[in-house]
Amino acid sequence: MEVRRALAGTLVATAANAHVVGFAHVGPARDDDVDPLVVGELAAIYLLPEVWGSGVGRRLMAAAVNVLRDAAYVAAILWVLEGNDRAQRFYEIGGWHGDGAARDIVIADTALAEVRYRLVL
Repeated sequence: MEVRRALAGTLVATAANAHVVGFAHVGPARDDDVDPLVVGELAAIYLLPEVWGSGVGRRLMAAAVNVLRDAAYVAAILWVLEGNDRAQRFYEIGGWHGDGAARDIVIADTALAEVRYRLVL
């Protein structure tokens, strides 16, 4: 029997008019080299371009990190496309750091490289 935290959820960011402008999804880490009982994962965070730079992303990230922290995870990971300087800068400003892990993925028949970031909670 495998024991995993049951926590997995999606947070949404809305504009004043109640339209969704972004979301984040968190849950237990899915990588084989980390313990999903103590390491959570920010599996996705997306914002509409029109809200970039407005602070919505920082608030959404803070809420996602708080959900993981409140679930008693001690660290969190996320994957980002290598060379996505804007996203990497965003994560680094938030205290995330590359942990040396890398992988290749294929999206729409295109090979892409990702690097893993980690945050101590």
